[in-house]
Amino acid sequence: MDDFPDIHLYKDTITEERKKLQRRSAAESQILLKNEDNILPLKRDISIAVIGNDAVERDCGVDSDMTCKNETNQVSIGHVPLGYGSGTTTFKYLVTPLEGITKLAEKKNISVESSCNLIFTDVQRGDESIHVKGQEDIDNAVKIAQRVDVAVVFAKAVSGEEYLTVENTIGDRDSLDLWHNANELIERVAAVNNNTIVVINAPAVVNLPWLDDVKAVIFSGFPGAESGNAIADILFGEVYPSGHLPYAWGGIDDYGAKIEKLENHTKCSNGKTYKDEYRYAGIDSAGLVDPRPGYEKEQYNYTEGLYVGQRWFNKHNKKPLFPFGFGLTYTTFEYSDLEVKMAKEGLTAKFTVKNVGKYSGSAVPMLFLTFPDSIGEYPKYIFKGFEKVEIGPGDTKEVTITADDHALSYFNVVQNKYVRVTEGKIKVYIAENGDPAQAKLSTEINSEP
Repeated sequence: MDDFPDIHLYKDTITEERKKLQRRSAAESQILLKNEDNILPLKRDISIAVIGNDAVERDCGVDSDMTCKNETNQVSIGHVPLGYGSGTTTFKYLVTPLEGITKLAEKKNISVESSCNLIFTDVQRGDESIHVKGQEDIDNAVKIAQRVDVAVVFAKAVSGEEYLTVENTIGDRDSLDLWHNANELIERVAAVNNNTIVVINAPAVVNLPWLDDVKAVIFSGFPGAESGNAIADILFGEVYPSGHLPYAWGGIDDYGAKIEKLENHTKCSNGKTYKDEYRYAGIDSAGLVDPRPGYEKEQYNYTEGLYVGQRWFNKHNKKPLFPFGFGLTYTTFEYSDLEVKMAKEGLTAKFTVKNVGKYSGSAVPMLFLTFPDSIGEYPKYIFKGFEKVEIGPGDTKEVTITADDHALSYFNVVQNKYVRVTEGKIKVYIAENGDPAQAKLSTEINSEP
């Protein structure tokens, strides 16, 4: 332990260098799901409206980064840069989307209006009036959307751990819908403004019933303290989007796992029933969550085995709304000259990528493998690696992706260990997402080193 560095538990971390790093990493993590008519990046000399409560500061008045307490219930007000629970942090500062967009728009001669109000439904508990669930101020948003060139709607869905209740929702989300009636907000805005862009802050998949009615969709996730600047950078083309989905995006009924109410109250190992051991809070007379036991937990049965996520869709020849790894940028790429070599150390795939668009961008080619049938029942088209390379318009770069010994192995249930494939041919694919039909390059190679 000689020469151990000094420990600075209370060192100030808000430096310009760290701000730039957070802003860049948050911007490059934005996932562009749709960009019809190349509406993004936004052009100069236009007017835009920033719509939705998710675009503004959390007006809480309490020391909480995610929620505002209202005695027995917590409500989600303002922008959500992270989920809630034991992993929640308290930011020393937060740049909201409205702040980030307004600041950058001024430099580009773009006028900005906003409608970000949240209207709460209250319930009465004795003499106390309590906020329950918020609703977007849709009527005001529609008025503003009608008089601008582009409407940027911010919408959110929040989730956290099960010991917290936010807007009468225990821990995790109880549906895949956006919060605060945002689906209706988006539909109404899109009906009066043909250039509607939606930015989503959420932990994962949400329903998109309005997808065909809007021009662009950005899945922003939870970007952190520089959230507003990062989103503005993507909207105005200061940074080109290069985020890709880490999961397949489908409807709740599209996946292998099903959610169902537990009916039989199965016995636990300690002799208690499942219901008694894991029961949740109840609902009181005002319709709010009561911390006293009684609420029944739902059961999740995972029966899909190895066929999780995109593997499930591929096995059953189903198309998710967006496949694993999906993510657009402001340019397009061409792939060629695939060369694959097998060695004792692993597999090496080398190929070239050319930017054939007019913008710079980051290509994110991915390596997928299909093992020979000789190993038995096993998922096809398995994700094994990726690279990220920034390429200017008209430029070409050579890319190499490797799969090591472990990546060329499968778990043999008879031998109870990972075994490298050494018989038959391995199919090799280079792609931009997890849909086999969209692979850019493919070949076969003998699996034996």
